[in-house]
Amino acid sequence: MTVTTTTLNDIITPAGVERLRLKAHLPPKVGMQIAWIEAVDGRTKGSSVTIPRADSISVPAGTKTENAQFTLTSVSTSGVSCTQGVVGYRSLVSRESIMFTAEDTLAMLVARGADAIHNRIDVDLMTAASGATNSTDLGAVAVTEANVDDFMSAYNSQVPNGRMHALVLHPAQIADLRASIRSGGGDWLSGPQESERVANLFNVGLGYKGQRHNFHIFESSNVVTAAGEASGFGCVMGPEGALAFRSWNPIDFKLQEQPTYLAWDFVVFAQYGVAVTDQSNIRLLISASA
Repeated sequence: MTVTTTTLNDIITPAGVERLRLKAHLPPKVGMQIAWIEAVDGRTKGSSVTIPRADSISVPAGTKTENAQFTLTSVSTSGVSCTQGVVGYRSLVSRESIMFTAEDTLAMLVARGADAIHNRIDVDLMTAASGATNSTDLGAVAVTEANVDDFMSAYNSQVPNGRMHALVLHPAQIADLRASIRSGGGDWLSGPQESERVANLFNVGLGYKGQRHNFHIFESSNVVTAAGEASGFGCVMGPEGALAFRSWNPIDFKLQEQPTYLAWDFVVFAQYGVAVTDQSNIRLLISASA
């Protein structure tokens, strides 16, 4: 005979489980805050789209001689290709997990799946940025306030075409920059109150750290790292910016019953492409990642 601590032991739930409200530990989605985001027209055929841009026109030196023709000057365009791909994941949802959990299991999986896809998009945007051809490469050395100012001068010398500019740094780069500013007796970036005002003005999300000169500074642990170096970057942000995100199919899910398992196949996916639109609008800042 089993000895129980109460006559109602057999009908008392062993432990209460709250609704799943704590999210997975994913970095702030900085990429989507600074990217040039557009949906691909459904009438567009093919697996890629070309994003064109106007090339600079060189006006000949000197003045035109009276009754002579102007010098013939070529007018051209360039472009980059943004190729789509389908990303996502599949999981098997058991009958028991749907029947015996304290919440809507499928709704929870859709929400968590969307978070995971958004993080993958952010990683892909950071990876695209790490392929920029212009860079200030400090190696595996801590970045300083002076380094950032020199970087900004080099970036501006590229004549980036845009009004708003972002500087996206790895947490280690942010920490090194903070330490350098403190060592000089300075305040962090433009000061906490001004940074908060700008964050509210532009409705930016998590990861925003403040301003320095004409740059809006963001922190993301999705910044690419390798061999002790982090590939932070500055770029034109927003519409017509340096990082393009093109969506062929927004985040979606499919559900199909698998009777032999008494379960459901659950797939979350998105179809999109990312690209650097103009190398003059982006520059890497490479420094220590730890």
